[in-house]
Amino acid sequence: MRLIVVVSVCIVIVGFGSNVSAQSKPATLVQATLYASPTGSGTVCSLKVPCSLSRARDKVRTINHHMTGNIVVVLRGGTYQLNSPFALDPKDSGSGGYNVIYQAYLDETPILSGGRTVTGWSLADGNKNIWQAEVGTALQTRQLYVNGVRARRARSIGGLSGGTVRTATGYTMTDTSLQNWDNPSDIEFVYQIDWVEMRCDVASIANGVVTMQEPCFSNSAGKHPGNTSVDLPTYVENAYELLNDSGDWYLNRTSGVLYYIPRTGEDLATANVVAPVLETLVSGTGTPDNPIHNIEFSGITFAYATWLRPSSGEGFSEVQANLTLTGRDWDTALPYGNWTKTPANITFSAAHDLRFERNIFTHLGGVGLTLEKGSQNNVIEGNVFTDISANGIQLGDVDALNPPANQQTTDNQIVNNYIHDLPVEYHGGVGIWTGYVANTLIAHNELTNLPYSGISNGWGWCTNASYAANNLIANNLIFNHMQLLSDGGGIYSNNIQGTSLASGTRIEGNVVHSQGHDQGAIYLDDCSRFVTVTHNLTYNAPTNIFPHLAQDPIDSTNNYTDPMTAPISIIDNAGIQADYQFIKG
Repeated sequence: MRLIVVVSVCIVIVGFGSNVSAQSKPATLVQATLYASPTGSGTVCSLKVPCSLSRARDKVRTINHHMTGNIVVVLRGGTYQLNSPFALDPKDSGSGGYNVIYQAYLDETPILSGGRTVTGWSLADGNKNIWQAEVGTALQTRQLYVNGVRARRARSIGGLSGGTVRTATGYTMTDTSLQNWDNPSDIEFVYQIDWVEMRCDVASIANGVVTMQEPCFSNSAGKHPGNTSVDLPTYVENAYELLNDSGDWYLNRTSGVLYYIPRTGEDLATANVVAPVLETLVSGTGTPDNPIHNIEFSGITFAYATWLRPSSGEGFSEVQANLTLTGRDWDTALPYGNWTKTPANITFSAAHDLRFERNIFTHLGGVGLTLEKGSQNNVIEGNVFTDISANGIQLGDVDALNPPANQQTTDNQIVNNYIHDLPVEYHGGVGIWTGYVANTLIAHNELTNLPYSGISNGWGWCTNASYAANNLIANNLIFNHMQLLSDGGGIYSNNIQGTSLASGTRIEGNVVHSQGHDQGAIYLDDCSRFVTVTHNLTYNAPTNIFPHLAQDPIDSTNNYTDPMTAPISIIDNAGIQADYQFIKG
């Protein structure tokens, strides 16, 4: 029995491993080494005279056409204050099978930051210990960090008072106190409903009538997919009047004044206060016919970015796993808009043969990392994803069932990553999300402390079959998930996964335990088909394997529900492997 688990996994991994072998020639072959630092300048790019990060990128472009070895860009430690995204495209790619490598200098920590430091604090309200800083109306953000710790947007304990009634455009209220609040258009209503958490902003409040911003409210309160229409908010967020507890903050977008209540021990005269302002830290954009390719990132921290769409009329009308409705299709019978992925603060499109290794993704306001639109043969290995507002990792898309081969997201690996304590703002998100993808390996990751599901694979809810096939979810360790929302699981599957069991998704060798809300530790949802679930250990969960509206053929055999009787090989092989255990600190 143990041999079956090890052999079956290893055989498939060898197949996936062939995708990586073409990524680079031997690492010892180096054509050139360039150096960058946060204070670098000029074009020398040497250890003694480093250049800026963008200058190093530009110098790479002059020497990467006929590479004879890897080009290594070494980043000295410190904060690289980005005023615009670090943008890459096909001309930044490696060539000849060699890679352009952006890596940290030995024992140093380079941080790519999209934040702005806030200083000049003064006491605004001595009774409540509210402090303020003039930041100007150009600063727009949804997050704030003090000494590296995320502050909490001011919020209520519960929802609206009694006597509130939902209408087609908002609410009527017998309690008129909200209309006396300063800046009502900053107020955000938050709705937690089963597996989603929606957010819509107020447009105006007058005479007990609350008008909500559009199209968010119609998308969320109309005929919403999955019957998760909003009614009364779970709580209210983002108003000066809600500043009550230490760690609370509020930005008045109209006046350009930022307010904060310090935590015990924080001195705003010396504290490092950072407001993320960039929505994209790093972008890599290719095309299906001209992909960006052969680039590596190693030992880099990506931090301090925001995402502003939820503060607009679009709001955050969630469908599932941080996909939202945007716009509105007024010309059809559908009363809701387009299914739209939450964007990542580090995004690569049409990217081939990239490698992200031993990086940290943290203090981010959108998704951590996205590979999409025909990204192929990429590896995400040994990284840490934490304190991220939305999904940790996103792979693939939802807008084309069977695009041409060069537009399919295939042959990618997500392995040995530590994904924990996220999402922290859009709680319906997941640790790892994949849409329409094929030949994907998700293995040896550890996911813990999640408000909703751990790994979500597939999209479509009984739509026609897509190119999704041959995906393997193996040897992951997932626990303390589903801590807030319901109707999810440690590993969640959706829609048709191939054309036969042999070509479908395999879920094997995983350990999933200590689930909060329902449904199953391994959850096969609407029209999951051609899925093999074998040699997994699930326990301390409402249901171990939950085939909800799944369709035959499903093969679920040789799974275990007691760690005392399960093969020890399953337990030993689950989670991060020895070479990457250090990333857990």
